[in-house]
Amino acid sequence: MTSIVEQLVWLAREVGRESLQLVVPGDGTVSASSAKDRLFVSPANVFLNRLESDAVAECDAGKLLELFDMPDSGAALLRQSQVDPNRTAPGIDAVLHAWLLQLEGVHFVAQLNPVACLQVLCSPGGERFAGHRMFPGEVTAFGSQAVYVPYSDVGILLAREVRSKVMLSQRRNQGQVPRLVMIQNYGIIAMGPTAESVLRTALVAEKAATVFVGSTRLGGPLFLAPQQVARLESSSGNVPRASLIKP
Repeated sequence: MTSIVEQLVWLAREVGRESLQLVVPGDGTVSASSAKDRLFVSPANVFLNRLESDAVAECDAGKLLELFDMPDSGAALLRQSQVDPNRTAPGIDAVLHAWLLQLEGVHFVAQLNPVACLQVLCSPGGERFAGHRMFPGEVTAFGSQAVYVPYSDVGILLAREVRSKVMLSQRRNQGQVPRLVMIQNYGIIAMGPTAESVLRTALVAEKAATVFVGSTRLGGPLFLAPQQVARLESSSGNVPRASLIKP
């Protein structure tokens, strides 16, 4: 059986492929967890398309979660969270990943900066894009809408903002766990039960952004009606699993 670290390396190399333009070398973070108290995460400033298993950091999730309440970056605690301190330390994004991996059904996370998505998220149309669907593939990949997060300073402040907006989305959607977060002027976070589902979510989000940009030039976009989205979500059997909202 393929280990979770091997699956994470596969995901890193797939999303890191230069031809996909989902992330530039040295940017982006991927993580995985099969137990709530531990996670595996790519180190800071790594080329995801070259990630090796022995470079993946294993961290104590509880220690990372403590950083949400720290007044600064807590660099020392970030280092202390590592099971093997001799490996390269993860970046501060690991704090947010530790929280996301606590959500029910989320075992893999990819934080990326896709080109087409950034075109939209760096425009006035970002929130509108996140809240509507244009074609069925979007619904099957990540549901009726993505979580939209206004820009915050990168690091703990952004992690807190993402956490807040994900929790708000869950309250509004009967505890359903989102599969896609779109961050203004920053990028996207795709999450799901498998490495393959996270890759699909990222690719469909980038396709949707490309369609959004192109259709806008032609007088669009034309969004699917809410009842059409609801039928697609119901018929696909892809309704997200309910989860307790964890602060």
